[in-house]
Amino acid sequence: MGPIHRWLPLTAAALIAVGGCMEASNGSTPNGDIVLGPDAASGRTDAPDGTTVDAAPSADTAGGDSHTVADGRADAATADGLQAPEPISDTVTGGVDAIEADDHVSPEVSDVADGLPATPGATWTGRPIPDTTAVIAVLADQLPGDLTDAQNAFVASHFVGTQKLTLNISKPIRAINPDFLVLHYHLAVWQSAPWVPFITDGNNWSNDYPVVDQHESWFWHNPDGLRVASNQDGKLLMNIGDPGFADYWFTSLVEQVKAGDYDAIFADSASPDLLQWEAKDPPDPRLSGTGVKDNPIEELGGKTYVQAWEEFMAALGAELAAVGIPLIPNVSSLVTTWDNTDYGITSGQFSEGFA
Repeated sequence: MGPIHRWLPLTAAALIAVGGCMEASNGSTPNGDIVLGPDAASGRTDAPDGTTVDAAPSADTAGGDSHTVADGRADAATADGLQAPEPISDTVTGGVDAIEADDHVSPEVSDVADGLPATPGATWTGRPIPDTTAVIAVLADQLPGDLTDAQNAFVASHFVGTQKLTLNISKPIRAINPDFLVLHYHLAVWQSAPWVPFITDGNNWSNDYPVVDQHESWFWHNPDGLRVASNQDGKLLMNIGDPGFADYWFTSLVEQVKAGDYDAIFADSASPDLLQWEAKDPPDPRLSGTGVKDNPIEELGGKTYVQAWEEFMAALGAELAAVGIPLIPNVSSLVTTWDNTDYGITSGQFSEGFA
């Protein structure tokens, strides 16, 4: 649990995520201290019909279809006996104590967080993130594409938001509840495998691989000069030390968020400790075991991968925040004791398998 003390301050209540493989979280406030429940860290993407496109299990997924977690100072609750229409979610239950974070914010967080809302009551330029200090809110993993009018009304009145929606699904819900949140799903430091679609323009499930594939320096290479892919689902590890890649990642994310009228970015498969399990096709020995923390890497200017990751994510998060887009990486289940990554450098965090 080493990195817990590096988190931004959290609130007392829980924002519960349900459906698919979403996990629950520890809280959210309007000042940008957000921790939400994620999708599977495997980088998988769900198709519009609710099925999984690439169903390879994540190496660090806690398992189960739906979990809820409340902060240690508040118990998780049921959804007041209301059953969401299938396949939106299972009945929400819970009661697991979470880990309490202290109020430490490292100096480097303040340095890179220029433009982030920093005071209570501050909001993003888009829809406000709800304050869950005294309530438990529900964020669904994804919704099916054929909701009835009654189901749209239920979602609009009982959920605070979801992710992975095209505009034809989100607009009817927002016509009822204009503050309904929709997050954009995107991998954090990986390129989705060519056969795995995600929403690229607000309307279509596609993939920008043909564009990215033209820039070899954007991809991570092992010492033999080979691109490194996940052994779980074929996503490709990207070179976070390449300025051209960083520029493209920022620009394309902004375009996708604007096109889909999204409120934040859920950056999946973000945690550096995931590389020891997934960056295996072919392997890069520099990233094996504790290598992301211990090994200086020439391509990263002599920095370790964790150090380069912190610089990359801090810069990306600050750039996105400057245009009103919160970046919320999936930091996995936070059970790797040697992982000293500073996860407090973005607007918030998803914690998968939090308990």
